[in-house]
Amino acid sequence: MTAPGIHKETLGSQPELGAVEIKEPQPGQEVKGWLEKLEKGEAVNLPQPVVDDFGQVLVQSAAPQKPKIVLPLDDKSLVFGLTQNVFTSIRWLTQWCLRLIKMNSKNGSNN
Repeated sequence: MTAPGIHKETLGSQPELGAVEIKEPQPGQEVKGWLEKLEKGEAVNLPQPVVDDFGQVLVQSAAPQKPKIVLPLDDKSLVFGLTQNVFTSIRWLTQWCLRLIKMNSKNGSNN
């Protein structure tokens, strides 16, 4: 049984939708400088911790971390691993070691 005013022919059919193009809004001139600073990811250094009314610390400045990393491969093994096929485990281990080196070289650590 169909609802009153609805024909059987229109129950299964859906109207065709045209292609809709969604454009990302462009920020105004007053916002562009702020967005560039935000995208650079400047470090936020708090002069003192943020505390609530009861003296409990809510936010502290992030202390720079310099972890000591010991890689499972030496320089000779890294060079050898890069020449291997991507289907071998030594190649994946070498790529992982290089990733760790790159990640920690951004932090100023020379390991």
